[in-house]
Amino acid sequence: MIESAGNFIHGTHESPVAEAPSFQTRRTGFSGVIGESEIRQGRKGRRITCRIKIHNSFSTSDQLYAYIRGIDVRVGEHGMLAITRVNNVGAPVNYPNCTFEGFTKDATADSGPLPDYVGLLDNTKPSWWMDGTLQWYQLNVTEE
Repeated sequence: MIESAGNFIHGTHESPVAEAPSFQTRRTGFSGVIGESEIRQGRKGRRITCRIKIHNSFSTSDQLYAYIRGIDVRVGEHGMLAITRVNNVGAPVNYPNCTFEGFTKDATADSGPLPDYVGLLDNTKPSWWMDGTLQWYQLNVTEE
């Protein structure tokens, strides 16, 4: 389960991918000197992404689109990004100081919105779904 700044995002997701923190440094060289010098100014932020199939017993595509619009409204919210275990599956992890940057639908034709007429996703027929990627930016990567 994904919780971003206190709000849950419903669906089936993969593990989050956290990029390496950016590192602020200034490198300089001097004429006639072999090598370079470096002024290190520390770690900064990083991007975190998570692939997801958004679904939650949406019986129409309009309900799914309304849910996506609700996610769009939350762009810019800041707080804890928490990935929790559901039914003892997955590895829990918390990322503090995250700003939600939104959901981007995959660009393929089979990424939805499409209905699940079999009921595999939510035991509901149909249950509309959409594949895409959620994105955050963690402002400060500190040792926890």
